[in-house]
Amino acid sequence: MPYPINTGPPNFVTPLKDRIITAGKVLNLNLPLIVDPDGNEIGPVVVVGLKKPYISGDFPNYKLKPKATDVGALIVLITLTDVHPETI
Repeated sequence: MPYPINTGPPNFVTPLKDRIITAGKVLNLNLPLIVDPDGNEIGPVVVVGLKKPYISGDFPNYKLKPKATDVGALIVLITLTDVHPETI
């Protein structure tokens, strides 16, 4: 079956925003739904940066509970793809 033109990549229904968490507190990070503008099937989602001892859960729901020794910035990269031979 031929694929229609791939007009755009998948994205989150609502934009992601920066989060701030205080040591000793809990942040439940629930990532939004993913949609594709062409209706293509969503491919594997790759999440890099959430493998820390104070983070539990799996995509799309994570729980962060840092201690005072876990100070600093946490940068997370998320790659969304669709199932289409002409990936954008």
